[in-house]
Amino acid sequence: MLLLVSSALRIEACTCSEFGVPPCEEYRRASAVFVGRVRAIIDGGVPRENRQRADVRFDVEQVFKGNLGASVDVGYMFNSSCSWSNFELGDRWLVYAYPASDGRRLQIPFCTGSGQFNETNDDAVFLQNLRDHKTEEFVMLRIPVASEIDVSVSSNQEMFRAVAAEDSLYRAKVPQAGKYKVKVTIPFAAQITSFDPEFAVKILERTESRTSLEYEVEVEKGLCSWRQVEASKVDLKATASIGGKLLDAERRPVSGVPVFLAKWNIDETEVLRNRDIAFPDKNGGFLFGGLREGKYVVLVNPYDFPEKDVPYLKGYLPGVLRFSDAFVIELEQGKEANVIDFVLPRKLSSRTVELQVVWPNGKPVTHQNPAWNDEREPWISVYKPIGDYLEHPNVTRLARQGVYSFSLYEGFSYVISAEAYNARGERWNGFAKLTVTNPQKSLKLTLAPYSGEAKDWLEKHR
Repeated sequence: MLLLVSSALRIEACTCSEFGVPPCEEYRRASAVFVGRVRAIIDGGVPRENRQRADVRFDVEQVFKGNLGASVDVGYMFNSSCSWSNFELGDRWLVYAYPASDGRRLQIPFCTGSGQFNETNDDAVFLQNLRDHKTEEFVMLRIPVASEIDVSVSSNQEMFRAVAAEDSLYRAKVPQAGKYKVKVTIPFAAQITSFDPEFAVKILERTESRTSLEYEVEVEKGLCSWRQVEASKVDLKATASIGGKLLDAERRPVSGVPVFLAKWNIDETEVLRNRDIAFPDKNGGFLFGGLREGKYVVLVNPYDFPEKDVPYLKGYLPGVLRFSDAFVIELEQGKEANVIDFVLPRKLSSRTVELQVVWPNGKPVTHQNPAWNDEREPWISVYKPIGDYLEHPNVTRLARQGVYSFSLYEGFSYVISAEAYNARGERWNGFAKLTVTNPQKSLKLTLAPYSGEAKDWLEKHR
């Protein structure tokens, strides 16, 4: 029997935030749900192995939700780290479709329940029962913890105990659609998080041996209320905090540069291994909470290489470059430490780099893929000399065809990558290594058939 397995299991190279979403919840979320047979892949003639995104045209056989005609085109992103099917003509699919970003079309997102249709799997059985008005209402909660927990569901009239099922799933059958309260008791001090920003949880009690929480749900007729939350252990004695202010060289507040906190150790390498991060507010203020007593240091850019929003090298509070000069904070249990201002040095100088991207015949590369009929330029990426990807300012397409510009920091070395598809849909790329100078010479990069990622190229050109 072919099963539609959970999202996290279905996708090998992609991590999904939720797993095991039941059919009743997949149905509730989707804009359209239907069974259809793949009639065509509309990809502009791009070969299958190079296909990036396309529309899948389905002949619609059964519609369970949405207003669909006899056929429908649904977008899908192929050959990415999250894709899990290339679709075969004639395949019969169960599709949970969602609105595309333009609001006019439908798409199949990753980490949803779409898959090849089998009349005996859980999704098919649920949809048929829904059509026949044979479904029941449930409240479901997935909370992956190693300890045994208690979950109950109540209305104004009665209470229902949730039964533990497979994979940390708790399920309670309720008599009818309506509003319910869910109470959860966990046998340790827990921090509760959810991937749904609108999901509100009320903490009723939190001690070292017990956490109780409550939330409200509304169950629709024939469907379920499903939630997934994470419960991580917290140290209730970790109540100290460190706060300060980040300033630029003119002592003006800085809000766009992340600040890091690390336990002090005589070995700087060990200090940099484990860090917390905070983002200063508009006034430059930063705060690290939930800390135990001990010795700490505050720093910026532990990677010691300038990036788009961090035009500095590694530095320590109060604004020094050497680890031996760092201000060490001695924190007492339960206390709040307000430290001296962290004053950054002047920003490193950047230079505009112009890059000309050409095909082997010298013609400029002007589009990611000519078959897509849009204006997107080739993918241009910037890497450290060791191959780690860097964030950098948006690439600007200059008036001259095939010439692009962006800013990099003077005196630093980089590897530049460009990638595009030719008219036959074949993937090409190229690399160039440079050290930014003043003035900076223009750079020329010639594409060739795809040869791997930046780290692969660096291994061959060290």
